[in-house]
Amino acid sequence: MQTNGAVPPIDAHPLVFTGRGGEYFRVWIVNVLLSLLTLGFYTPFARRRTAQYFYGHTFVADSPLEFTAQPRKMFFGFLLLVVVYLAFKLAADSGNDVALNLFMLAGAVLAPWLWGSAMRFRLASTRWRGVRLQFTASWREVYMAGWPVFAIAGVWVGVITAVAVMVPAVRGGAVGAMPRFPLAGWAVGGTVLLALVLTVLLTIRLNYNYQGLLVRRARIGTQAGRWKPVFRDFVRIWAAT
Repeated sequence: MQTNGAVPPIDAHPLVFTGRGGEYFRVWIVNVLLSLLTLGFYTPFARRRTAQYFYGHTFVADSPLEFTAQPRKMFFGFLLLVVVYLAFKLAADSGNDVALNLFMLAGAVLAPWLWGSAMRFRLASTRWRGVRLQFTASWREVYMAGWPVFAIAGVWVGVITAVAVMVPAVRGGAVGAMPRFPLAGWAVGGTVLLALVLTVLLTIRLNYNYQGLLVRRARIGTQAGRWKPVFRDFVRIWAAT
C-alpha cells in the first residue's frame, strides 16, 4: 500500500537492441539513394523505414516495439517543414531585418506546437504488445517547457538589431570603405559570440525540458513514465560530445 506520498516500486525491464550494423547499412543505403534520386522527397518514407527497423529490433520484456505510422501523414508533415524552411530562406535572403525578426518570432510561437504535434504522432504510432502509447501533455505544458525557444528568438532578434546599428561604425561610415575594425568591430564579434554561447545553453535546456516532458507525460496503457535526470546531467553530456 502506498503511504505518505511515496512512489510505489516498479518492475524494471532493460531495453534490448538486437540490430546489427550490416543489417542497418542495407536500410540506410537504400534510403540515401532513393532520397537523392527523388531530390529529398523520399525523406519521410526513409524515416519510416528507419524507425521500423530500430523499433522492430528494440525489445522490452522480450516483446518488440512496433512503428505503425502512415506514410501519407509523414509526407504531409515533411511538406510543412519544407514550406517553413523556404519561408525562412526567403526572409533571410531578402535583407529585410524587420521581416527576418518577425519570422523568427513567428517561428518561436510555432515551434512548440510542431514539437508537441510530432510527439503525439510518434507515440500514437508506437505500439508494444498491442498497446498504443500516448502523449498526454496539455498544450499549456508544451509551451511552458518550450520557453527556451522564445529566449533564443529574443537573443537573435536583439543581435540582428544591434549588429544593424553597429555595422556602419565598423565600415567607417562610408559606403564602399574598407572595414577598419575599430571598437565597434569587437563589439559586433563579442555580441555574436555571446549569442552563440547563450543559444547553446538554451538549446540544452530546451532538450532537457522536452525530454522530461515526453517521459513524464508518456503513457503505456495506464502506466506513466518517470523522469530522474537533472539539468546538469544534460550539460555534462553535451560538453562531452
